[in-house]
Amino acid sequence: MQEDSLKKLSVIIALILSLVSAGVCLLAMWSFESKPNALVPISVFLLTFLSGFFLVNSFLENFIYSKIKLIYRTINQFKSIDDAKKKIDPVVSLERVKHEVEQWGKARSEEIEEYKKREAFRREFIGNLAHELKTPIFNIQGYVFTLLDGAVDDPKYAVPYLQRTERSVERLISLVKDLDQISKLESGALQLEKKPTNLVDLVNESMDSYSEQANAKGIKLILAKPQDRVMAHIDPQRIRQVFDNLISNGIKYGKEEGKVEIDFLKIDKAIHVEVSNDGPGIDAKHLPRLFERFYRIDHSRNREIGGSGLGLAIVKHIVEAHGSSITVTSDQETGTVFTFNLEKV
Repeated sequence: MQEDSLKKLSVIIALILSLVSAGVCLLAMWSFESKPNALVPISVFLLTFLSGFFLVNSFLENFIYSKIKLIYRTINQFKSIDDAKKKIDPVVSLERVKHEVEQWGKARSEEIEEYKKREAFRREFIGNLAHELKTPIFNIQGYVFTLLDGAVDDPKYAVPYLQRTERSVERLISLVKDLDQISKLESGALQLEKKPTNLVDLVNESMDSYSEQANAKGIKLILAKPQDRVMAHIDPQRIRQVFDNLISNGIKYGKEEGKVEIDFLKIDKAIHVEVSNDGPGIDAKHLPRLFERFYRIDHSRNREIGGSGLGLAIVKHIVEAHGSSITVTSDQETGTVFTFNLEKV
């Protein structure tokens, strides 16, 4: 369509030039000859038309090509030099250029939106991090100032304040360790040491570690199907962290006299793992952001319960480092279920 249009334009311009040339020739002959020869203006017309058509068509092609080349250099700046030097057929490429410009504009718009989202996330992350660091630091500062003001000499205040200071320091250390671990997991600097491991042993160890906390709330820690061996090819230390975090969360946010249940299901070459609790559940609007660093559903409640706010983010990165992904489903009545797959031995 565009090639026909260009040729039609060239024909029209060449025709106009030919008619003008033939007309001028005819007028000149009438001025000097009484009987002008009709073959002369016809020859001039044909010659002018043919030469004009090729000249005009060539000029338009070169003009359009120069504009297309400029567009291509703008939108294809990452192409190789050899590709950039290749001459592009301007007429055939017009539709392609239009399409590429539209695609380029769409891609730039999507990039800008992505940058805006990242900037919003960065601001939120820095704000959350500052808040997490500020709380224990201000606590430590307050306890130290009180001790320096004379309370250090009074055993009634000195020991409790030092114990509170120690807890705040431990919280800071835990926060820094978690941040360091996430940074290493994201950058790939933390290498996994995979080996055949019995998942039942890992879960039992984790449940033993949190038995006191569970008993304090009357929560039962249950392995759904009693079995001795469920072998997976994993980094046992990291997957133990995953179970620790998920069981700990189930206890913290579960209801009194409830339960936290771990279940294994063998599917082809994978072990399907489910960690569930029968707590109050999580609103659907929070689920997409649940694994973000420092994301909290209820800030006041989370402050009382404690934790760095990085546990689920660490879980996500560890599971992904094992070549899987973790998902969460939740219902206000039945509770919350975390699921992921591990490589079966």
